[in-house]
Amino acid sequence: DETLRGDIAVVRPLLREDPKLFQFAADTLRNDPTVVHPLIREFDLEPEDVGSILANDVETAQIFLQKDPLFFPKLSESMRNNPTLAQSAIDSNLFMFEHIGDELKDDLEFVEGVLEVNGTYLRFVSPEIRADRDIASIAIRQTYKAFGYVDESLKTDRDWVNGILDDYSLEVSNYANRLQEEQWGIQKVPEVFRYHTELCAIGLSNHGKSLEVAPKVIQADAKLVELAVKQNGLALEFAAPKLQSDTRIVEAALKQNGRAVRFVSPVLLEDDKYRARLARKYESAEAVLREMGYE
Repeated sequence: DETLRGDIAVVRPLLREDPKLFQFAADTLRNDPTVVHPLIREFDLEPEDVGSILANDVETAQIFLQKDPLFFPKLSESMRNNPTLAQSAIDSNLFMFEHIGDELKDDLEFVEGVLEVNGTYLRFVSPEIRADRDIASIAIRQTYKAFGYVDESLKTDRDWVNGILDDYSLEVSNYANRLQEEQWGIQKVPEVFRYHTELCAIGLSNHGKSLEVAPKVIQADAKLVELAVKQNGLALEFAAPKLQSDTRIVEAALKQNGRAVRFVSPVLLEDDKYRARLARKYESAEAVLREMGYE
């Protein structure tokens, strides 16, 4: 009966047994702030229990957050896009940043303030902001772990990455010592440090096949790739295609391991004279070429 569902004297006793029953109260009751606000404080009501009007009401949302900041993810999208409400929730629990509305995730000023406190929250912002150099720099300078969340377009900008690494000179020095002492490959260092030329030179000289986890800009660096294939010729598999066609790189790889001929560019191998030369000069190359169907 609509009349009974709109009578607070009838509804209130039922809420003592099960607050979720409020969802079946009349809309007029569920959208009346003079009724709903005291009920939020008195019973275990949740944001989805109130009417559609109050679900988008700032004062109602504030009452929910005052009761428990963890209600923030359950607020409507419009409320989660409210800067005051979002900031209030984040101030109480930084993890609430994950649940801010999509509009706020595009708000440079709002996002910047949060990333200054925890750079790894870059993973929750919009792709456009993750491609913003200034914002990404703020996040990474707070913690190098944020580098994993920046847009790929920034990772290919070697000058920008090197500028970031300048702020981590102590960490670079420490990793350089560990790479040398432990004979590590570059798979042992965090992603951002795999862009550092000196660290890559040490790591690839220790463990050539760690080229597999190197960034594309490193896989395309002739000097660094040459160090890798001199340590393990099979690292040629992970070199950029243009370097698999570079005779200097190719022959450095085959000198270390003739079986690396499997990763030589087909462009070179289609040259009968050059292929025959490789087969004669490098041990095991001829057998692999036969396996590959070359006579």
